[in-house]
Amino acid sequence: MKKYLFAIIGLLFLQSCGSSNCKEDITLKKKLVSKVYEARKSDTFLNFASTVQFEWDTIYILPPYTVLDHFHKSTGLDISCLNETGIQSRDDMNLIVFTKKSEIISYVNYSRKDGDFYIPNSKNYITHEDSNFNIINNAIMLKDSSNNYIIFHQ
Repeated sequence: MKKYLFAIIGLLFLQSCGSSNCKEDITLKKKLVSKVYEARKSDTFLNFASTVQFEWDTIYILPPYTVLDHFHKSTGLDISCLNETGIQSRDDMNLIVFTKKSEIISYVNYSRKDGDFYIPNSKNYITHEDSNFNIINNAIMLKDSSNNYIIFHQ
């Protein structure tokens, strides 16, 4: 009887560990790359609120070499689904993390060759209300009123 009880508890534990809906959204990644280049060419806005089709309230931009434990300590978010991204040892991408009610719901590994996100002040997040970016065409920069940027490498 104890053997079955341990087996059931073990299965429930494994199921709970694998039940996270947090995963990379490849479709969104392609859409963001397309929208950034489209906005860059036409000198228009990129609005995350209208581009992202699921509900979210905050986007965190994690630059290369972000130490996930530090990110966890500063935000309190469960980062277990981000461990497989390799952001801690990669210099070729930014990690765009979408949250809803303090829970990670999705993320995108955004290649730095498609645009390098940079936020010059101490915050590393963008709220839903503050997600409208203005493309500055020849300066190859994406900027909003809060001084958030995406820099393009030539």
